Amino acid sequence: MEPDLQQNLAEMERGREAYWRRQSRIAPFKLRWRALTVRHSFHVLPGESILELGAGSGLWTEHLSAVLRGENPITAAIFNDEFASLHRDVKNARFVRISDLANDLPAERFDYVVGTAILCHELYPQNLQALLRLLKPSGQILFFEANYWNPLVWIKSVLPALGRWAGNASCQVALRKYRLLRIASQQGFVDIDIIPYDIIHPLTPRILLRSLQSLSFILEHTPLIKELCGTLYIWARKPGEAQSRRSNVCLAEHKQLEGAVSIVVPCHNEEMNIRPLVNTLMQFYGPYIHEIIIVNDNRRDRTAPLRARPYPRA
Repeated sequence: MEPDLQQNLAEMERGREAYWRRQSRIAPFKLRWRALTVRHSFHVLPGESILELGAGSGLWTEHLSAVLRGENPITAAIFNDEFASLHRDVKNARFVRISDLANDLPAERFDYVVGTAILCHELYPQNLQALLRLLKPSGQILFFEANYWNPLVWIKSVLPALGRWAGNASCQVALRKYRLLRIASQQGFVDIDIIPYDIIHPLTPRILLRSLQSLSFILEHTPLIKELCGTLYIWARKPGEAQSRRSNVCLAEHKQLEGAVSIVVPCHNEEMNIRPLVNTLMQFYGPYIHEIIIVNDNRRDRTAPLRARPYPRA
């Protein structure tokens, strides 16, 4: 019987759930780090929608909701009936049993699609194609998946029996950065960024995690060493105009800062960027802003005339 995408997703979800439960000492830390990475990478605005692929019992959903302060609706897609009764009470999250990823969810519904250890299976090109359909124009994906060049991942890849003994799904494959880049581009994604990520081993004693976090950041940015990280950070965007999907949200929440903030912007040949920058600052933080001072540094374009134009307060 030929494998299909739905079978692979169900098997990956079961394997991933078992993995995080086996690594219960380190799982809360790693899942929270990944949730924070989602927030910072996307610059998520309140109200923007998120699809989590293969949510299982909601181990990661809980962290996503927490770091987003429950301000974003999360659709947690599950592929196995066994997780239907295990869902946690997660703020602003809806767990949905999916039987056919390509058709069960409406097209262009989500601002973001995220997942961890769910995309690295043998039908991931078809998986990417399905995700492109679900994203709004300019919507983005972020996944954390097995890196082929990590020594332990490589051994399990070249010795599949060993990989299955260690808990890998039978359809699981490790992803190679440049091949994945090519396939994601062929499927229609743009601005693709694939970075080796997470060099801390799952068996690291919990007491050492905090002290190793800064060291791991250095190693993850060190040439050659970084290629050995266990995970690939996979970010990509669907073509489209970002402003067509992003809502006008004001992030000014603190009354004591209203009218009290001065912003100084040094610029050199920023003709194309001044107006979008000022408009965005006013959109998100207008009530705070007392003044925006644009410092012209020996420009050779039209920075100065644009700087002198009046800008609306809202």
